Amino acid sequence: MQTFYCLTFLHSLGQNMNLLNSGIHDALFFAEMWNSIDNKGVWQGEIWNRRKNGNIFPEWLTISAVKGADDTITHYVGTMMDITARKAIEQHVHHLAHYDALTDLPNRTLLIDRLHQAIAQARREHSLLALLYLDLDKFKPVNDSFGHDVGDLLLKEVANRLEACVKRETDTVSRLGGDEFVILLSQLDRQSAAGLVAENILTSLSQPFVIQQHILDISSSVGIAIYPDDGLDANTLMKNADHAMYQAKCAGRGCFRFFRPEATR
Repeated sequence: MQTFYCLTFLHSLGQNMNLLNSGIHDALFFAEMWNSIDNKGVWQGEIWNRRKNGNIFPEWLTISAVKGADDTITHYVGTMMDITARKAIEQHVHHLAHYDALTDLPNRTLLIDRLHQAIAQARREHSLLALLYLDLDKFKPVNDSFGHDVGDLLLKEVANRLEACVKRETDTVSRLGGDEFVILLSQLDRQSAAGLVAENILTSLSQPFVIQQHILDISSSVGIAIYPDDGLDANTLMKNADHAMYQAKCAGRGCFRFFRPEATR
């Protein structure tokens, strides 16, 4: 639905119009808007407005300067289109592309993006980061014995417990798929901090799960790779954390291991 309205002439460049009073945009935003209108005679773009009931909503706005016979601006004409529905669809598509459908945790795509950012920050600040690669032990028998519905509920509960163990906003708990999860711990000052988180995770996941009246006992194996010692880029860190996880499985499962290059030879 498109709404048309007429804007009266405003003498002060960048003056905030009452019509556009969401409070989200600053003075610079309006200054650039009016600069475009002054130089090009028109401005168009996405803007946030406020409804009469106080709710903020997005709209696509086009403002054009209208000149009189003497070539001076007499007024402005604006066309507005409410794009709330379109923005909701865009956000939904973005969420599907970056979050796991079952657990709502970040997926591989979002994890790798955050890992790239964390590596860049660690390089600037000369700090450490850790990747914890986690694989559930004895998960396949759960699916085989109780069905995939129970298995899915178990994965969701595992996700909840992992998030409870990783509380910093700067960290990321993600699901790669199946029964594999990866935890990104950024801005660490010592390697042992990653080990403490791994211990908490192992303790949490060793506690019984009650799923649809079934009492399920599982464990997990965790591999840890540290930046910069175990890799300087995302792919190397992921690969070495995965190797470390298999080292943990070979050590008897239900434990964690830091990456050891010699163990991969």
